[in-house]
Amino acid sequence: MESNNTIDDISLSRAAFEMLFRYHSRGEAESLERLGIDLDLLIRVRGLSSESFHRLLTRMGNFVKFRLDNQVLDMHLQIEEKHMEAQAQARQLIIRGAPFPMIRELYGWTREAFHFERRLAGLTNLQSRGRPPLPADDIGDRIAQAWYEVIGSDRSTPQSAQDWLALATVSGTTLSEIWFWYCNELKEITHG
Repeated sequence: MESNNTIDDISLSRAAFEMLFRYHSRGEAESLERLGIDLDLLIRVRGLSSESFHRLLTRMGNFVKFRLDNQVLDMHLQIEEKHMEAQAQARQLIIRGAPFPMIRELYGWTREAFHFERRLAGLTNLQSRGRPPLPADDIGDRIAQAWYEVIGSDRSTPQSAQDWLALATVSGTTLSEIWFWYCNELKEITHG
């Protein structure tokens, strides 16, 4: 009997069966049942010789159907892409000296992840440990003016790392100073 299956089809089927065999070896019967796998049939397939298993795979088109739910895959890809974008934004802020409380609140990072990212970026000296001093009035005024120019008059929170970085550039201040000002001046007004 001639087969229309390619080597790639057989390799894919072999990989799928190997995954199913691993589930079975680890005692994950529930996972197999959710996949619609009959355990008795899987045990019989596992008992085949290598040659018989290969012949079975050449006839896989009769019993193996791979299906990809593109809508669900797209939804999960969007979630991952947003996560990757947020990670990249957090890294940009960390490289520019953002304090840990800022990264924790904006991105939910742990202290360990924050320090790990700092080490990756070569930022090992933490001269900004603890709460920075209250910015001088002129610095607060510069931040407020930059806030109005970059964010607008509605006093909303910046929506991206680029907004925070623009605030630092326009005001000529550090992200630590901006964050402290935001937490002590603006946050009380906008969030009560």
